Amino acid sequence: MLVLVPSQSPGTGQSTGQGTGQSTGPGTSPSTSPASSPDASPDASPTSDYAILLSKIPASVQGHNNCQLIGTQYGATAVIQCSKLTGGAGVIQYYLYPSTARLTSGVSALFSKAGFHRKQECTTGGEFTDFLADCQSDFNFQTRSMSGTIAEYTNTSHQPLIVTTDNQQNVMAVLVGTNPGDVLAYWKQLNWIVR
Repeated sequence: MLVLVPSQSPGTGQSTGQGTGQSTGPGTSPSTSPASSPDASPDASPTSDYAILLSKIPASVQGHNNCQLIGTQYGATAVIQCSKLTGGAGVIQYYLYPSTARLTSGVSALFSKAGFHRKQECTTGGEFTDFLADCQSDFNFQTRSMSGTIAEYTNTSHQPLIVTTDNQQNVMAVLVGTNPGDVLAYWKQLNWIVR
């Protein structure tokens, strides 16, 4: 199973997060070690935080056994990885936080560990039109009652990543694709989160 937990700086080999399986970060190559089962993580309660986070993941992403609890990295109360996806993002990792303050702290911790440095806004003329490496912007989709942050960058394996938040639900998602334009188009559809 492809595990892409962004829990380390680019170029390292093992996860430094609190997850129980080996994983790779945005700057590393994929690992083939299986992710842990929900019972293996002492920090997340599979019947509460796991279920709450799973309820925020669309059925189209969940598919048939596509999602697994993989730990509690970056201060999240649960982290779920969904893989075998099509349509722009091959893997999405979801992080649930108990508050907006903890969500903000988790995003900062992920960026720090990944070595991400914002160089520009993600918009061109106020619109998200192109995948712009090393960008970060806030967004507000009033029609969907959703606001958050988006950051776009590529890891050392040249995979395009979007790190985004849904501030109303205290969720961070990391979308990993193979084509920068496709992963951005997928993000813009907002089909990665239940609204």
